[in-house]
Amino acid sequence: SVAEDGANELWVTSDNTAWNLHLNEKDSITGIDEYWFGSDFSEKVEAATIDGVVHFLLPSGIYHFDKLRKRMLPVSDQELYIAGNGEYILNGKGNNWFHNGVDWKPLGKENSGANTSMLELFDSPKHITKDAKGNLWIIDNNSGLHRIFGDKKSRATEPFNVYIRKVSDDDGTQFTLDGIEIERGINSLYFRISAPFFLKSEGTSFQYRVPGLRDNWSRWSNDAIIELPFVPAGAYVMEVRARNILGHISELRSVPFSVNQFLWLRWYMILLYVLALAGLVFTIIKIRERSLRETQRQLEGMVKQRTQELEEQKGKVEDLLLNILPKETADELQTNGKATARHYNMVSVLFTDFKGFTRFAEQTKPEDLVTELDNCFIRFDEIIDRYQLEKIKTIGDAYMCAGGVPKVNKSNPIATLLAALEIRDFMRTLAEEKKAAGEKFWEVRIGIHTGPLTAGVVGKKKFAYDIWGDTVNTASRMESSSEAGKVNISGTTYELVKEYFDCEYRGKVDAKGKGLIDMYFVKGLKKAYATTDNGHIASPDLLKIMEW
Repeated sequence: SVAEDGANELWVTSDNTAWNLHLNEKDSITGIDEYWFGSDFSEKVEAATIDGVVHFLLPSGIYHFDKLRKRMLPVSDQELYIAGNGEYILNGKGNNWFHNGVDWKPLGKENSGANTSMLELFDSPKHITKDAKGNLWIIDNNSGLHRIFGDKKSRATEPFNVYIRKVSDDDGTQFTLDGIEIERGINSLYFRISAPFFLKSEGTSFQYRVPGLRDNWSRWSNDAIIELPFVPAGAYVMEVRARNILGHISELRSVPFSVNQFLWLRWYMILLYVLALAGLVFTIIKIRERSLRETQRQLEGMVKQRTQELEEQKGKVEDLLLNILPKETADELQTNGKATARHYNMVSVLFTDFKGFTRFAEQTKPEDLVTELDNCFIRFDEIIDRYQLEKIKTIGDAYMCAGGVPKVNKSNPIATLLAALEIRDFMRTLAEEKKAAGEKFWEVRIGIHTGPLTAGVVGKKKFAYDIWGDTVNTASRMESSSEAGKVNISGTTYELVKEYFDCEYRGKVDAKGKGLIDMYFVKGLKKAYATTDNGHIASPDLLKIMEW
């Protein structure tokens, strides 16, 4: 195509390219500039004058020439810029049209305000022109000449209604439109509708809704078949309406229908189920009533005995730590402003640490390392809580707790060993899971020693409950002298628990700073005091011995 751009300027276009021809007064070419639109695929380029300015029309958009920057730019005016594939009708200066796949739009101000409502009645028009009175003149693909009046009040009208032709199921079974009643289990319902329109029926679109099933109107669609899949039981009304090529919307058409519930879900079947179930329950109750009567008497006696025991122990057992301090220490601090350190004659101190922790820490992100430690120590806390041990502190990968403080009791060596065995078994299980998953794992070393020590709070800020004495140092040596996956105890602790636990004598082992100390590996509870083969779940007899 060719378009004139002012004096002595001519534009010639081809696929993806436009040439600017510079002419002198004798219309001789003095220069040619080439501009490429940069598309990766072939696009037809047409030059047309819109509002007195040369524009370049491509299926993907409209461009104009920026004389200042010497480049082609997309048109920013919303009235002209049209994205997406389309087609143009170029009728000469200022009379250009664009079809965007939905309807025809005028390009430029000269065609603004035109009555375009009926343009879609014509298939592939060859020419569209607006005259001085605002009428549109169209030449269609059959060379017929038509006029659309500029006055929209003169628009042609005719009756326009929508009809529900028939309702059927997947198998094609057709239902009468009066009182449609459908058995549950039919996969889908199909409503066939029509809305004849003389000017152009194929441009008609449809919309529907079913209150209670689909309350909002569906999108407009040219599909004249409405499918409702898997409709629940209930009573409904199908409502449809149509929109013709001129945008007229028909009156609402509706048809009621109902879907019956499954036979096995109907009220009389449910009542039958309830009666059958009630009869079954009644029979079971009668059969078991006689055997449960004696059991109930026994349970009442056990409950009475257990209630009496709990009432006797009430007041003797205090809550565990309040935040970081035992209750007694916290109460003393609140009352007196300070806490007095106390001496204890027999306390069992437990230390743990992890084999391979240093290497793991070097190869692991800090946040992952803290997460792993947190998971382990949370489980340790849960275990020692069950055995009423007092958590003292953690230092790096080391975990420290004690039995017999602040509440004095003589059974703390037993409780401490039970907790140690459960910690050992937890870490073994965790290691097996991580090994199966191909992940790195830790092995725990545990050491226990029983003896006298001092416990209390020191300092004035950030109070922390702590323990001191040679017993603490010896317990630390028990842990460092232990082996991965084992519980190592001193000879002193062994003498206090040997009646209840199977232990393996290791001989006298040289402990740093302590010399030779008798040490034992704890295997588990003796069978007489264990409830499982693992050897660490205490029997009721052993629990009675312990002062909890």
